[in-house]
Amino acid sequence: MELLLRNKHQTLTREVLLERIWGFDVEVTENALDALVKLVRKKVNLPGKPSIIKNVRGVGYTLREGHV
Repeated sequence: MELLLRNKHQTLTREVLLERIWGFDVEVTENALDALVKLVRKKVNLPGKPSIIKNVRGVGYTLREGHV
């Protein structure tokens, strides 16, 4: 969440997120990133409202405009 907040007007690629969260020397699958984003969404989203974290298909994740 911190990475998305610091880069709130940008879409962060999956590769960038994997590198910054786990580093270069760890082999982590994209499924692990998806699971982490799902957990963060559960913590920050309000019931009945659109997700604050937006998936940019084929690219990565960004914060939804107007939520931050």
